[in-house]
Amino acid sequence: MTKTRIDLGLKLKSKATTERLGNSGPFGSMCIHRVQLTSTEEVDLELVGWLKEAY
Repeated sequence: MTKTRIDLGLKLKSKATTERLGNSGPFGSMCIHRVQLTSTEEVDLELVGWLKEAY
């Protein structure tokens, strides 16, 4: 998390990385993917679907 962004870590084994669904980087094995959020408008149906799939 920064002053302008929240990094949401997800573990989606069957998903390839994309521009939005990036590699988790330093999160290690706990999360495979990372979505960087800078505004509440970025919480959309695609992200909610990923959250449901991950958990």
